[in-house]
Amino acid sequence: MAPAPILNKHCAECQFARRCGRIAKGTDDLSLLSKMTKKERQRFHERGIFTVTQLSYIFRHRRRAGKKHDHALNALAIRKNQVHIIGKVNWTVSSTPVYIDVEGDPDRRFYCCVGIEFKAAGARIQRSFWADDPSDEERMWTGCLAALSTVENATLVHYGSFETTFLREMKKRYPAAGSTAMVGRLMETSINLLAILYAQVYFPTYSSSLKDVAQFLGFSWSEPAVSGLMALRWRREWESSHDPALKQRLVTYNAEDCIAAEIVAQALTSLSANPNVVDTASLKRDYPRRFGKIDFALPKFEQINAAARWDHQREKVYVRTSKRSRPRPRDAVRKIKCAVRTIEVFEKRPTCCPGCRSTLIKIFGHEARVIYDLKITRSGIKKWIVRYLVPRYICRRCGKTFHKFTSEPGKYGLTIRAYIAYQVVELQLSQMAVARSLAQIFNIPASGEMVNRLRSMRPGATKGPMKVC
Repeated sequence: MAPAPILNKHCAECQFARRCGRIAKGTDDLSLLSKMTKKERQRFHERGIFTVTQLSYIFRHRRRAGKKHDHALNALAIRKNQVHIIGKVNWTVSSTPVYIDVEGDPDRRFYCCVGIEFKAAGARIQRSFWADDPSDEERMWTGCLAALSTVENATLVHYGSFETTFLREMKKRYPAAGSTAMVGRLMETSINLLAILYAQVYFPTYSSSLKDVAQFLGFSWSEPAVSGLMALRWRREWESSHDPALKQRLVTYNAEDCIAAEIVAQALTSLSANPNVVDTASLKRDYPRRFGKIDFALPKFEQINAAARWDHQREKVYVRTSKRSRPRPRDAVRKIKCAVRTIEVFEKRPTCCPGCRSTLIKIFGHEARVIYDLKITRSGIKKWIVRYLVPRYICRRCGKTFHKFTSEPGKYGLTIRAYIAYQVVELQLSQMAVARSLAQIFNIPASGEMVNRLRSMRPGATKGPMKVC
């Protein structure tokens, strides 16, 4: 039996994308939600949530919501087929909105088509600017700026961050193409509709792409199943054939994207007056909490529910019934910690500074050195942590601090190095296997790189003593 398909961001490039999409919708798989990562999906699976419908029932309104995309609320909007909002959507344009859409090739950092759409004197005006090759990009940008300069107090409105990157790149590449103040004002006042929708407005769609949101609002493109990847393919085909039909298809697609962005903006404006929009603050729990006797569907459920609190009473609740009664010991669930042994090192005071040979030295506190090691006993091996307190000295003349303590290099002792060498050389275990055993058995965080470094060191290697007087 073939495994169930899991949708990801690369599905748009696959020829089986439609087939896998139909299967995923048939099973209501969580991978339909495009913003959900693999780790988030695995966490929901561990909680017993495998479908979008199941996910919709765990949404709970929170006062500080609206800063992060809520997958549960997205699933709830899909299940109820209603637009859901969090808080008040701030969307106002006091100037003339100009809807802009850009087509380009990200791999070559080349922008080939710019479309703008705005209203003037009650009529809708649509303009398109085309670049035949990268050398023609400046002419395209200059023509776009000339058209924008004719619009009184223009404010660019776009969907996504691709247009933001386009404006920044054009300003950097062609500073003499137009007024620098005008380009700066257009960049500062531009509005990204997707930034307004994200984490605040949830349409009943599996993604927040312009195609899904605009199609839900009733807009349709002239080309079926059109996408940005298909537009890039049309551009590559036009560069090899210069077919006017391909150019017209790409320009039409670009103009329709501008119209779709305008439809989304109009929908945001009319959210408060739309009866199909639900404010999450007004939502009530599907299964409200209540006190009293519960009517179970099956008698066995009542017995299971009654037994569910036994562990809680035994572990958490303690009622003194007599003077001799004592709470139940919790050693079984308590994490065993390894004690740290502190050893204070006593040594003969040096007579001079190792740097300037001055005799004006004094004690300057202590330096702590922690060594992680293993201790072999008759009953087994255990972790052994020793903390050395070494006297530190300071020279009053040159300000140098020093000590006479000689220890093993690094923070690991001789026994743990011998243990690693035995595991790797004699038992022929991999370094990753030895690292896992140190973490699981002795609770010592280790990696394959650390095991390789300790294995390569000579067990008898020590630091040479510091030359002091």
